[in-house]
Amino acid sequence: MSRLRIAMLAPISWRVPPRHYGPWEWVTSLLTEGLVARGVDVTLFATEDSQTIGKLHSICPRPYSEDQDLDCAWSVGGLGCPAYTMAGSITAQLPNRSRNILHFMTKV
Repeated sequence: MSRLRIAMLAPISWRVPPRHYGPWEWVTSLLTEGLVARGVDVTLFATEDSQTIGKLHSICPRPYSEDQDLDCAWSVGGLGCPAYTMAGSITAQLPNRSRNILHFMTKV
Protein backbone atom coordinates (compact mmCIF):
# COMPACT_ATOMS: atom_id res chain seq x y z
CA MET A 1 0.00 0.00 0.00
CA SER A 2 1.37 3.42 -0.92
CA ARG A 3 1.84 6.17 1.62
CA LEU A 4 -0.97 8.74 1.99
CA ARG A 5 -0.04 12.11 0.47
CA ILE A 6 -1.86 15.33 1.40
CA ALA A 7 -1.58 18.89 0.10
CA MET A 8 -2.57 21.42 2.80
CA LEU A 9 -3.50 24.81 1.32
CA ALA A 10 -3.25 27.53 3.95
CA PRO A 11 -4.63 31.05 3.94
CA ILE A 12 -1.90 33.57 3.23
CA SER A 13 -3.02 36.39 5.47
CA TRP A 14 -0.54 35.19 8.12
CA ARG A 15 2.32 32.67 8.11
CA VAL A 16 1.86 29.09 9.34
CA PRO A 17 2.02 28.89 12.30
CA PRO A 18 1.11 32.53 12.89
CA ARG A 19 3.37 34.76 14.96
CA HIS A 20 0.40 36.33 16.75
CA TYR A 21 -3.14 36.29 15.33
CA GLY A 22 -4.21 33.76 12.70
CA PRO A 23 -6.78 31.16 13.83
CA TRP A 24 -7.05 29.34 10.48
CA GLU A 25 -3.27 29.31 10.14
CA TRP A 26 -3.04 27.71 13.62
CA VAL A 27 -5.50 24.98 12.61
CA THR A 28 -3.57 24.38 9.40
CA SER A 29 -0.31 24.12 11.36
CA LEU A 30 -1.74 21.73 13.95
CA LEU A 31 -3.23 19.48 11.27
CA THR A 32 -0.06 19.50 9.17
CA GLU A 33 2.34 18.80 12.04
CA GLY A 34 0.08 16.12 13.53
CA LEU A 35 -0.27 14.29 10.22
CA VAL A 36 3.48 14.44 9.53
CA ALA A 37 4.18 13.09 13.03
CA ARG A 38 1.94 10.12 12.15
CA GLY A 39 3.90 9.35 9.00
CA VAL A 40 1.70 11.06 6.40
CA ASP A 41 3.47 12.79 3.49
CA VAL A 42 2.18 16.38 3.79
CA THR A 43 3.08 19.35 1.60
CA LEU A 44 2.06 22.71 3.06
CA PHE A 45 1.22 25.41 0.51
CA ALA A 46 1.65 28.66 2.43
CA THR A 47 3.74 31.82 2.72
CA GLU A 48 7.48 31.49 2.19
CA ASP A 49 8.21 32.29 5.87
CA SER A 50 5.97 29.48 7.13
CA GLN A 51 7.48 26.66 9.17
CA THR A 52 6.70 22.96 9.09
CA ILE A 53 8.37 19.61 9.67
CA GLY A 54 6.68 18.53 6.43
CA LYS A 55 7.40 19.87 2.97
CA LEU A 56 6.80 23.57 2.33
CA HIS A 57 5.82 24.97 -1.06
CA SER A 58 5.61 28.77 -0.90
CA ILE A 59 2.84 30.49 -2.82
CA CYS A 60 3.73 34.07 -1.88
CA PRO A 61 6.77 35.73 -0.31
CA ARG A 62 5.17 37.10 2.86
CA PRO A 63 1.79 37.23 4.60
CA TYR A 64 -0.21 40.06 3.06
CA SER A 65 -1.61 41.11 6.46
CA GLU A 66 1.92 41.72 7.72
CA ASP A 67 3.15 43.63 4.68
CA GLN A 68 0.83 46.28 3.30
CA ASP A 69 3.43 47.12 0.64
CA LEU A 70 3.53 43.60 -0.79
CA ASP A 71 3.58 43.79 -4.56
CA CYS A 72 0.58 41.81 -5.74
CA ALA A 73 1.04 42.53 -9.41
CA TRP A 74 1.68 38.88 -10.25
CA SER A 75 -1.33 37.54 -8.34
CA VAL A 76 -3.93 35.48 -10.16
CA GLY A 77 -5.90 37.56 -12.62
CA GLY A 78 -4.64 40.79 -11.07
CA LEU A 79 -7.15 40.31 -8.24
CA GLY A 80 -4.78 41.36 -5.48
CA CYS A 81 -3.11 39.57 -2.59
CA PRO A 82 -6.04 37.35 -1.56
CA ALA A 83 -5.74 35.79 -4.99
CA TYR A 84 -2.49 34.17 -3.79
CA THR A 85 -4.84 31.67 -2.21
CA MET A 86 -6.07 30.79 -5.68
CA ALA A 87 -2.45 30.54 -6.80
CA GLY A 88 -2.03 27.93 -4.09
CA SER A 89 -4.94 25.91 -5.34
CA ILE A 90 -3.56 26.05 -8.87
CA THR A 91 -0.10 25.09 -7.61
CA ALA A 92 -1.60 22.15 -5.75
CA GLN A 93 -2.62 20.58 -9.04
CA LEU A 94 0.58 18.62 -9.07
CA PRO A 95 1.67 16.40 -11.96
CA ASN A 96 0.03 13.00 -12.22
CA ARG A 97 -2.37 13.78 -9.38
CA SER A 98 0.46 13.17 -6.97
CA ARG A 99 -1.65 13.89 -3.86
CA ASN A 100 -4.42 11.71 -2.49
CA ILE A 101 -6.11 14.62 -0.66
CA LEU A 102 -6.23 18.39 -1.14
CA HIS A 103 -7.24 20.13 2.09
CA PHE A 104 -8.25 23.81 1.81
CA MET A 105 -8.19 26.04 4.89
CA THR A 106 -9.41 29.00 2.86
CA LYS A 107 -12.60 30.63 1.69
CA VAL A 108 -13.65 29.30 -1.69
